[in-house]
Amino acid sequence: MGKAALPILYPSDVIDSVLDSLEYYSRFPGGEFVLSADWPSLSLVDISKRIFDMGNVGVWSEDILDTLTLALFENGTNGLPSDVDWSGIADKLSILYIKRFKDSKSRKVRMKAQRANYYIRAMLAFGAMPSGNIVDELKIDVDHPWDFNYDNGNLIVIGSGTAENVFINPQRKDGASFRLDKPTQISKLGDGIFAFGSPYSNGWHELTFGKRPVHYQHTRPVILVFERNGEQFCVDIDGLIFSKTSRDIVSRIPVHIAWRARCINKYIFVSDLSTPQTLVKVDIDNWSCTVINTGPVLLANDLCSTQGGFYVIDKMQGHVFYFDEEFKFVSKDLSFGLGYGFISDPISICTVDSHIHILSWLGDRITIMKKF
Repeated sequence: MGKAALPILYPSDVIDSVLDSLEYYSRFPGGEFVLSADWPSLSLVDISKRIFDMGNVGVWSEDILDTLTLALFENGTNGLPSDVDWSGIADKLSILYIKRFKDSKSRKVRMKAQRANYYIRAMLAFGAMPSGNIVDELKIDVDHPWDFNYDNGNLIVIGSGTAENVFINPQRKDGASFRLDKPTQISKLGDGIFAFGSPYSNGWHELTFGKRPVHYQHTRPVILVFERNGEQFCVDIDGLIFSKTSRDIVSRIPVHIAWRARCINKYIFVSDLSTPQTLVKVDIDNWSCTVINTGPVLLANDLCSTQGGFYVIDKMQGHVFYFDEEFKFVSKDLSFGLGYGFISDPISICTVDSHIHILSWLGDRITIMKKF
């Protein structure tokens, strides 16, 4: 029996894609398809010059994003033209994606900018070798995972979709799963005790192993639950910090959209989805806030502590960045890509002994590397 013919991809399949995140970023240039006969012939060099001539990303239109995207598909697995600063263009696309979150009417532009950014970074990795620090890769059968945590030998993972979305040991045959609303982040409150927060659904859930999950009401989505002096507090999407017990508001973090948050030692670190190159650090002893310039990190998806500093992952670039204790950039490793040893929309990071574990939202995998 002959090999099945590859499906034909039409320009409208790309330009008019339904704005569903679980499908929108699933097709990359060079994939298992053939371009239609009417696919436009475009010059990536000419388009790149047009982009740099436009300057401020605030004036970029859907038209230029569509033209760039179609040209990237036409280029396929060929190397990108070497006389163009493609990393610079990807950075501009990333900034456009981030800044447009303050405009509720620009979702289509945001998603097209992010998609083109992903394409460029993946294409820059064509033919590249993975980092020498890669140790292993754990493929997990979880759709577009959001977060993970280890607890006494158990792996807890949050996934996407309309079916079960919380998984206990998905890599094992005896794993379990159940559904909560739309969780995206895990806060560990103790051995076998977790809170599940999200920017997409009001309130939060808590789970104690062996018991049923409990939903806690709040008028806005809750991102993080943490403990301070024996009392539990919450951070919601608007940056409000309130007592879980009394619901009294104790502080407000200066953010537009609290996207991701972690409590590390005596500090909360919050990433604002609409503000590039920043983290807000909150001292939970006195609720004081400090805005950190993350420099090369365009949009921090997560961070974790390590000896002498922090590891930070960037949603847009696919690097792991190392900062010292004063949050000065030191070095970076890994790159965006879909193959072994690369990470794609890295969403969560932690350290386990001498290794770093990174979860990719696009790759459904945990990449394990040596600390650096």
